[in-house]
Amino acid sequence: MVRPRWRLATLIPLAVTAATVVLTARPIESNETDPHGPPGAQCAGTAGECVGENELPPQFDAMDRPADDEGETSSSSEDDDEGKRGEEGPSSGPSAAATAEYESSTGSDLFGSKPSNGEPRESRTLFELWSNLRCNDVFKTERPIPTKELFSGAIGLYNSIQDDPKLRIEKKGAGGIFVELEVRQAGDKGRGIFALEDIPKGARWRSSYDFTAMFYHPNHYRSFLLGLERGTACDVMQWAYAEWVCLAFLFVFYLDIASESDLTRYTRKDAVTDEAYIGVDLDEATMCNDGGEGSNVGCDEEDPDMDCMAYHYAMRDIKKGEEILCDYAWHSGSAWDETVWKWKLDPVHEKTSLTKRLRRFAARVRRRTSKIRRKLLSKREASVGN
Repeated sequence: MVRPRWRLATLIPLAVTAATVVLTARPIESNETDPHGPPGAQCAGTAGECVGENELPPQFDAMDRPADDEGETSSSSEDDDEGKRGEEGPSSGPSAAATAEYESSTGSDLFGSKPSNGEPRESRTLFELWSNLRCNDVFKTERPIPTKELFSGAIGLYNSIQDDPKLRIEKKGAGGIFVELEVRQAGDKGRGIFALEDIPKGARWRSSYDFTAMFYHPNHYRSFLLGLERGTACDVMQWAYAEWVCLAFLFVFYLDIASESDLTRYTRKDAVTDEAYIGVDLDEATMCNDGGEGSNVGCDEEDPDMDCMAYHYAMRDIKKGEEILCDYAWHSGSAWDETVWKWKLDPVHEKTSLTKRLRRFAARVRRRTSKIRRKLLSKREASVGN
């Protein structure tokens, strides 16, 4: 399959409030269709064009590289290395021992302050990080099935990076998956998940976000990726998705001024901010392939018996042995573009742009909050009068 925001003690109180609001927000599904293909998708759904794990994810491959801050087209150091190798002639290739050591290296080992060639390889965007990790090479061979220990380690790393306790993943005894399933190879699609029991229509099959790592801050996401083994980091970048922070969640979970049902009446479901986040599920559900219109799990927001903020459901009867297929259409293509190309993995850029972004966002939140409060108070006064 594929946001931490920032805190600065020196900002004005309003800006600090806005930062906290963003950090405590939780996402809701968007109806926006990704024009470039769903983030990390392995199949293009109704188009029937599958992209296996051996290929660059479509969200990277299908987009032109934009100009960077200096007006130059972004390029990866991997491309530079290939050009140099072409000038110097064919290479004898790495030894088996060197290859094994490279595969087991973490991102930090690969991008340390003293790289082997003496030249630091700077990843200014997520696209460049993908390229510098040489993730294309990782997916040239069949990827192993992730173990529970691997997911547990990734959750521990995420919790150590995530400074907001509300966004940390709490390990629950029952886990985030409520049906019996197994992960196995699914042909050209790479890995997939398959039912080990019949799942009736309408049954909850997983929690929506209990085991989802959310990154609102570019450098938190970068630190997470570079703390993983190289192959796992590439897996995460393929599994990840992006969404916009939704206003409804700011009001329900942070401001605590309304119930969910109230907000569905007074705010549009697709009312979002211009603050993007990256999410990745850190359990077996992350390997759910895209089924497009043929998907068999998801959620219907119009069904009063379904709580789409908390659970995903079987949308039809699923037979034992059948592959569980998700619908990637709700992932946001514009949010993905924002994170892949505009998130700067550079503290200097962050410091120069953060204050303006927070002040602008704080003003919008304050205006929207006042409007919602007035409507809710009017509704409550009317109900008391009756």
